Amino acid sequence: MSSKITYRQLGPADLFQVIELEPQIFPADAWTESMLTEELTLPDRLYLGAFQADTLIGYAGVRLGIDSDVMTVGILPSQRGKGLGTALVKELINQVKKIRFAPEGKVFFQDEKATEVEFISAGQITRPVRRVEKLILEVRISNQPAIVLYEKLGFEKVGQIKRYYRNPVEDALVMILELKEKPAHL
Repeated sequence: MSSKITYRQLGPADLFQVIELEPQIFPADAWTESMLTEELTLPDRLYLGAFQADTLIGYAGVRLGIDSDVMTVGILPSQRGKGLGTALVKELINQVKKIRFAPEGKVFFQDEKATEVEFISAGQITRPVRRVEKLILEVRISNQPAIVLYEKLGFEKVGQIKRYYRNPVEDALVMILELKEKPAHL
């Protein structure tokens, strides 16, 4: 099998591969088939898969909004420790940075170099298109490899949620990555 890893957006056609991987990646608290189906088909979700040849070996996804929630990041146990999680999350961040929210609530990708876009038709007030301003995630307090990965990518610890996880019951660490560009000082 080729060692080259490719990344692409996941959709309903990838559902069976995701369903197969989920209990291998998250044996204690895997999402159900109906949860995975919903996640891969909702219009406000973006899921990326990491593929080795045509085989899915990991995936990550977000619920899109001005403040976007990282829903999951998972890599097959046999593929962990090779930098794949870092590369997958970096690619997810890059894709999220391209997301734009139109005034009608539609989500679309746009060249990240564009700074202003407006939609207007007769009698309509123009409003600026918005970008994702931050990524928010929760991670098990005991998952030090993931915490180190997220910190390396710029996420900051901002809080803790008691008893967030089940199987086993455990607190979650809340982390945020600010994507909004800070204004230049004059």
